[in-house]
Amino acid sequence: PANQTAGLRINVEEYQDQIQDLFSSLAFPSSSLSEPSVTFSKLDNDQIIRVKSPQEATYVNFQYNYMLSDKILFISTSPVSVTFDNQERLINFTYRSLGETNLLSEYPIIKPEKALQLLQNGEGALIQAEEKGETSAISSLEKLDTVNLRRAYLAYYLPPKTPELLQPVWIFEGETIVAGENVPVTYAFPAID
Repeated sequence: PANQTAGLRINVEEYQDQIQDLFSSLAFPSSSLSEPSVTFSKLDNDQIIRVKSPQEATYVNFQYNYMLSDKILFISTSPVSVTFDNQERLINFTYRSLGETNLLSEYPIIKPEKALQLLQNGEGALIQAEEKGETSAISSLEKLDTVNLRRAYLAYYLPPKTPELLQPVWIFEGETIVAGENVPVTYAFPAID
């Protein structure tokens, strides 16, 4: 609604309590979810834009990833998302069903140093970039001049079309500069030979 004033009435922890109540009432398997990533946004000229603080926000969004064998299941769009408005109303709950998962076998994981070297050689995949606060999936590797890596971790990557088998990947997160602006980017590289 366009006539809402900005500013969240309750703190993030209280929204998280409401989410746990929602998950419980739906018998949703929240134990397999990561801690949420929390973002704030507001309505501005008929567009929803991200803002940094809850005081400016009209909406608060909680995005969860699934956990599989103690690793994040990285999906280009959040598999579980819950959004409230500043009147404490639930306005969106979306999820992507994971289905049954079973460990089929174990393979040796390549060391992060080797994965980084292969990534530097152009063998990784750019799987996500964020421009102007909007996250979008990217289908092809783009040559970027310099990427400052900030974080690397093991995860499972679930592409838009669900494969029969999930394999672990190294996820590399960082920033690059495009048209004079910092752009967060995420790369993936297979974690097994």
